[in-house]
Amino acid sequence: MSPSEPVDPYRPPAAPGLPELLGDAPDEFVPLSLGIRFANLILDTIVHRILFQGLRLIPGLGLHWETGGSTWGILAASYAVTIAYYTVMEGAFGRSAGKFFTGTKVVTLNGEAPSYGQAFARSLCRFIPFDAFSFFRVSKCGWHDTIPKTRVVRAGTLPGIRS
Repeated sequence: MSPSEPVDPYRPPAAPGLPELLGDAPDEFVPLSLGIRFANLILDTIVHRILFQGLRLIPGLGLHWETGGSTWGILAASYAVTIAYYTVMEGAFGRSAGKFFTGTKVVTLNGEAPSYGQAFARSLCRFIPFDAFSFFRVSKCGWHDTIPKTRVVRAGTLPGIRS
């Protein structure tokens, strides 16, 4: 506003735009709807449960409450399956099974495929208490997106990224 323009005392202050709220993310990163992110969560939870139940079929691991399996051992095995699943899938393909189904992928803030380190960090950040509620911020990015500096975008929206 130049000094010659009249000042409107009733005009609301300028609010930051979405790119500023996304932090370091480029303008091309349009946040996905919460419905798509929730669909990813549900589909990946189903795959996780299938993998974990498959692991429970291996005799001698002690992953059965019925046979005296340790609650802590079962919990640790579930966490290990979750971390391994997301790290391998997102590190190797940039997508989990849920993201394949919904046509989305994980990218870095540069628009490149995430490293295994970033995929591992995303996996660990999923265990932050109330991570699911972090999606209700204006940026619609969870802590497991912002901390490792990644975003989930529609597959094929950025050139040069493996789809």
